[in-house]
Amino acid sequence: MKRLLFVAFASIVIAQLPLKAASPPSPPVVISEFLASNTKGLSNSFDRADWIEIQNVSSSAVNLENWSLTDASGNLSKWRFPATNLNAGAFMVIFAMSPAQRIPGAPLQTGFQLAADGEYLALVDPNGVIATEFSPVFPAQTADVSYGAGTLATNLTALASNATLRVRVPINGIDGTNWMLAGYDDSAWMAGTNGVGYSSATNTVVRNLTKTDVRVAMSNVNASAHIRMPFNIVDPANIALLTLRVRYDDGFAAFINGVPVVKANAPETLAFNSAATGSH
Repeated sequence: MKRLLFVAFASIVIAQLPLKAASPPSPPVVISEFLASNTKGLSNSFDRADWIEIQNVSSSAVNLENWSLTDASGNLSKWRFPATNLNAGAFMVIFAMSPAQRIPGAPLQTGFQLAADGEYLALVDPNGVIATEFSPVFPAQTADVSYGAGTLATNLTALASNATLRVRVPINGIDGTNWMLAGYDDSAWMAGTNGVGYSSATNTVVRNLTKTDVRVAMSNVNASAHIRMPFNIVDPANIALLTLRVRYDDGFAAFINGVPVVKANAPETLAFNSAATGSH
């Protein structure tokens, strides 16, 4: 019988998160960097040209058609992009030089230069909404030194490898999916520490990683265990990426507040006594 090692058909449950008022959506494309005094750097057609770099900071490709770059606050559509796709996370350099050029696949040129002593600069979406703006002017620039907006990021471990948890081996499906919800009372479940499982006496690696042993509870009873591992995110709006790493044998299904997140070797429809569909 395919069985659990660390997490089998488990529910990872976030403590109830506070509700927040909706914020305006972040623009998918931004100006990431520019160079307003280029004497020995990136070149176009053998001329040292000012340049503007944009980045797609979203998780999907963006068609840049009718997005605009401008150095005039009174003319937000001064130079428009042609129909060209920018993949998620990708960068694109546009040369700030004459003549204007907007041919897809060819070097793009805005038709205007950047003033090294500072001027207005903006990236505008097709609806006229400013995505990035240096206003009233960007500061005076140093030759061959690019300028851009920095990004401050912090890594947070929300669920450690030795986190506390609650586990049970169900004998029926009376709870349905209610046990996956944040408000469910799991006080009667076995208290333990991550990770959960059991192993043969000869498998020392697995034995060392198993902190909560469920051999007696699972053996000849059920191929599944339910595991609840609560963690709290103080401000979900500040989270850009959530990564889940799982050691498992042979399958698992993970949920956050009852919402499916990811699964491996798990049947399409889960029951209280589901077994893994393959070995791992």
